[in-house]
Amino acid sequence: MMIKRSFITLFLLLYFTNIAYSLDSTFVDSLEKKIESAETVEKAKLHLELADFFLKIDLPKSLQQAENALTAALTTKDTLLIADCIYKKGLTQYLLGSHSQALASYQKALDYSLKISNLQMAALILNDVGTLVKKQGNIQQSQEYFERALKISRQAKDSLQIANSMNNLGIIYDLQNDSDKAMQFFKDSAELKEKFGDLSGLAYNLDNMGMLYTKSGKYNKALEMFLRAVEIRTQLGDIRGQAVLYNNIGEMYVERGSLNQAKEYFLKALPLAEETNFKDLTQHIYKMMSDVYKQEKDYAKAFMYYEKHDILRDSLFNETRSRQIIELEKKYETEKNRQQIELQTSKIAEQDAQLSRNYAMLVILVLSLLLLSGVFYYYKNKQIRERELAVEKAALNASILSQEDERKRFARDLHDGMGQLISACKIQTSRLFDGNGGAENKVYFERSQNTLDEMHKEIRNIAFNLMPATLISKGFSIAVEEYAARISEAANLKITVHNNSGNRRFPEQDEIFMYRIMQEWLNNIIKYAAASHVEIQLMNHDDEFLIMIEDDGNGFNTGKLFHGKGNGWTNMRSRAEYIGGKIEIDSREGHKGTTFILNIPRIKSKETINPGSVRIETA
Repeated sequence: MMIKRSFITLFLLLYFTNIAYSLDSTFVDSLEKKIESAETVEKAKLHLELADFFLKIDLPKSLQQAENALTAALTTKDTLLIADCIYKKGLTQYLLGSHSQALASYQKALDYSLKISNLQMAALILNDVGTLVKKQGNIQQSQEYFERALKISRQAKDSLQIANSMNNLGIIYDLQNDSDKAMQFFKDSAELKEKFGDLSGLAYNLDNMGMLYTKSGKYNKALEMFLRAVEIRTQLGDIRGQAVLYNNIGEMYVERGSLNQAKEYFLKALPLAEETNFKDLTQHIYKMMSDVYKQEKDYAKAFMYYEKHDILRDSLFNETRSRQIIELEKKYETEKNRQQIELQTSKIAEQDAQLSRNYAMLVILVLSLLLLSGVFYYYKNKQIRERELAVEKAALNASILSQEDERKRFARDLHDGMGQLISACKIQTSRLFDGNGGAENKVYFERSQNTLDEMHKEIRNIAFNLMPATLISKGFSIAVEEYAARISEAANLKITVHNNSGNRRFPEQDEIFMYRIMQEWLNNIIKYAAASHVEIQLMNHDDEFLIMIEDDGNGFNTGKLFHGKGNGWTNMRSRAEYIGGKIEIDSREGHKGTTFILNIPRIKSKETINPGSVRIETA
C-alpha cells in the first residue's frame, strides 16, 4: 500500500511538473510570436515582459531581453519606456553581481525619470542605488539616497516606495546601532505593506526585524519573525528569499550557541542558494559552516568549507569591481556640461554663419576645440582606467595576503593543538600497558601506538602543505630543499636542487610568495608533464635572484596558460608581480623538456632591510 501511494505521488509530481514546464514554454513562445509582428513600442514592452518572466529563473536571459527592449525603445520618443528598459537592465546587472554596470544603468534611468518628472520611478531607482551603495560599504551616502527617496515618494504619494524607503532607513539605523529608530522604521514599513498587500516587501520587514531581535538577544521573538517571513517566501515561490532566511535563522542559532540547529538551517539554505546561482550567499554559508565546525573542533570539515569559501570568493573577485559613486556622478555631470557646450557652440555657429569673413576662423576654432576635447577625454579616461587597475591590483594582493595569513594560522593551530593532543594520548596509552598484560595486549598496544604515530605524521604533512615551518624559521632556500626531498620520496620523481643562493633571507612575505610559485609549478609538473627528473637552481646575484626549474617531461603550448579555467597561473603571476618579479617559460608542444624561470630584480637580503622603510616595487 505504501509503495503504491509513493508511486502515485511520484506520477502526479512528474505530471504537474510537465504541465508547468509546458505552460512556461507556451507563454514564452506566445510572446516571441507577438514580438515578430509588433510595432516598435509594443515590441519593447513585450521584451520587458519576457525580462520580468526570466528574472527569477534565468538572469542572463533576463538581461538579454532587457537589452532587446532598450534597443527597440531607443527608436521611439517614449522617454518613460526608455527609462523603464534601462532600469530593468540595471536591476538584472545588479542581481548578476555586475555592480559597476548596474550603477551606470541606474544613473541613466534616474536622469530620464527626473527629466519627465516621474517621481514614482525616481524614488524606486534611488532606493535601488542606495541599496547598491550600502552593499559597497558607503553607509553615509546610502542614507542620503534613502532619505531622498523617502522625500520624493511622499511628494508622489507612492505608498509602496514610502514603505521601501522606511525599511531601507531602518537597515541604516541598525548599522549605526540605533536600534529604537531602526525598529520603528521597520514596523511603520511593515504596517504600510500589510495594508496594501505587498507580501514580498512584508517578508523583507519581518526578516529585518528578526535580525534586529537577534542582535538584542531576543531569540524567540527573532525566530517568530523569521518563520513568518519563510512562510511568505514559500507562498510566493521565492527560492532565493527562502535561502536568505534559512541562513539568517542559522546565524541566530550561532549567536544563541545552538550549533547543531545552526548547521541544520545552513544546510537548508545551501542547496537553495546553489540552485539559484546566488554566489554571494553560497560563499557566506561556506564561511559560516567553517566557523561552526571550527567551534566544534572538527578541523577537517572546517578546513573543507573554508576551502570552498576561498575558491568561490576568488571567483567572485574576478567578476566584480568596485567603482565609487562620486566618480559616476562626476562622469554624468561632465557629459551634461559637454552637451551644453556643444549646444552653445552650435548656436554661435548659426549666428556667425552670415559673416563670411569670419567663417574660416570659426571652423578652425570649432575643430580645435573638438580635437582638444577629444585629447582631454582620452587622457581622463586613461587616468580613470589606470586608477581602476591599481585598485584591482591592490585588492588582489590583499586577497592573496589574507589567504597566506589564514594558511599560516591554520597550520599553526593544527601542528600545535592536534600534535599536543596526540602526544598526550600516547602517554596515556603507555600508562595503560605496563608490560605484563600478555602477548595479545602487547600487540594491541603497539598497534595503537603506531596508529597515533601515523595520525601525528599525517597532521604534520597537512600543516607542512599549508605553511612549512622551515620556510618561516630557516628561509626560502632551505624550505625548497626540504620540499624537493618530500616530493622525491612521495611522487616517484627525482628532484635535484643546486643551491647557490648562500641561504640568504628575504622579507617573510616575499619568501612565502616565492615558495608558493615554486610549489605551484612543481605540482603542475607532477600532474601533467610525466617527467622523471627535475632540476632546481637557486642563484643569488647582486642585482637579481633567479629560480630556474627544468624538467624532462612533455612540453606544452604556453599560450594555453592564459586561457585556462583554473586560478593557478593567475595566482602565480599576481604573486610574482607583488614581489617585483617576472616569469619566463620555455616549452613547446610535442617536444621534451620545459624551463621555468622566476627573475626577481633588486631584491634585498634580510640583513640589509630597514624594517621602517621597506618598499615593495612592482614590475
